[in-house]
Amino acid sequence: WHGVCVCVCVCVFVFVEEGGSWDLSALPILDASDRVIGTLSQSDMRGMTKCHLKELLLPVMEYRKAMGTIHNSQVVVEPTTTLSVAIQKIVKEDVHRAWIVDDGVLVGVVSMTDVLSRFSPYDFTFLPYFLRSRL
Repeated sequence: WHGVCVCVCVCVFVFVEEGGSWDLSALPILDASDRVIGTLSQSDMRGMTKCHLKELLLPVMEYRKAMGTIHNSQVVVEPTTTLSVAIQKIVKEDVHRAWIVDDGVLVGVVSMTDVLSRFSPYDFTFLPYFLRSRL
């Protein structure tokens, strides 16, 4: 995994900067042991107004708590997990993605966008993210 992630102690402003420059819709939140403990996504920015700008300086988990965007479910799968099982877990937990972890190390991500674009008859190549996808 040579992706971008955010440490639990980093402020949300870093996500806004990194996410924009990397054209990402989400980043995994890692604890001090590099374990995936959450996801910070563009949907966590919903409801952001001028009066909430100071919250962007909070560490990610504090920001999510302050904005009411904490989702308790996190889907983590192994590289050997079938796509079918990964999709079932994503749907059951009502999240958009599953982080792929191999022996405790983050190695990738599979999202519902990946799945839909792979099996859809429509052309998703206009999405910059799709061009980098390996699904």
